[in-house]
Parts: sequence; structure tokens; C-alpha cells
Amino acid sequence: RPDFKFYVRDAKTDQLLAAEVTFINANNETAVASAKTDSITGYAKLRLPINTPIRIRIEAQDHLTITQTVGDIGGDEIYRLEPIEKKRVIILHNLFFATNKTRILPTSEQALNDLYMFLARNPQVTIRIIGHTDSVGKDAANHKLSDGRANAVMNDLIERGIAAERLQAEGRGETQPVDT
Repeated sequence: RPDFKFYVRDAKTDQLLAAEVTFINANNETAVASAKTDSITGYAKLRLPINTPIRIRIEAQDHLTITQTVGDIGGDEIYRLEPIEKKRVIILHNLFFATNKTRILPTSEQALNDLYMFLARNPQVTIRIIGHTDSVGKDAANHKLSDGRANAVMNDLIERGIAAERLQAEGRGETQPVDT
């Protein structure tokens, strides 16, 4: 397998970034390699295991963390991290709940851990967790469900060690769908 070569840049300014990069075995969620880039070259390379699906997690100070599957590794890859901005809306993907319940499903662990790590790395950041539902059922029930789900995420982060005063939870029910 050839070396995986990549740059990390700021998505707004295109400046090179110092970043911590972790490569994760997507089958069992264990770290298989790590690398660092710096703000001078912004570049790193390493050899990844063969026949293993790999996810990459890139973290840089004052930037949003990205986690995604590594595809082709033949050429140079450029990853652009969005800077943290006040009032920015971020959709947390891969966060799942039991049907009509506030119980977070185990398949959500990586998404929750990524959010926790982002908050731990950026202690100045405060967030509002907004819960949504589909349009099945009564409005009042969906509002209560979305509020409970947002609170479940908030409580999970508090249990992991994030200070409660940095977090707010709000349910919006079916009033602001994020998907069809």
C-alpha cells in the first residue's frame, strides 16, 4: 500500500494548520496510526494497513473536528477544517435513538465521543443541543420527545466530564425538520 499523504488547511483562509490526525480501524474503532501536521508545511504522510477500512479524525485548535472514511490513498489529499464561529449550526451525524424513545443507541458512540473530544479540546466553546423529530405523531408528543433527546445528549456529555454550564438543550419537535 502506498503512503497516505495529506495536507490540513483552514477552510476560510486556506492557511496550513497544525493538526492532530488519528487513523481509526472502522471495523473495531481502534486507533491504528497517528500523525501531526504543522502550520509551516501542513503536510504529513504515513503508511496505513492493507485491507482495513480506515476513518480519519482531524483536530486542530479553534477548528471543528472532522471524521470521515479514507478513500483512495494514491495522491495527495487536502483536508479543510472549518474555524469555530459563534452561532454556527453544526449537524451531528450518526446520532441515533430508539424509536419513539430518548435512549441513545450504541451505534452513536463514535459521534458522541467525537463531540466530547471537540468540547474537551476547546474549553471556551459553549453549545446548544437542539433535538428534532419527524412529523409522525402529535406535535406535543414530538416536542416532548425532541426535548428529551436533546437532554439525553447533554447528560451524556456531562457524564463524560463536560461542565453543565457549557451546555444547553432544546427540543424543536417537528417544527424545524433537518431531513425529509
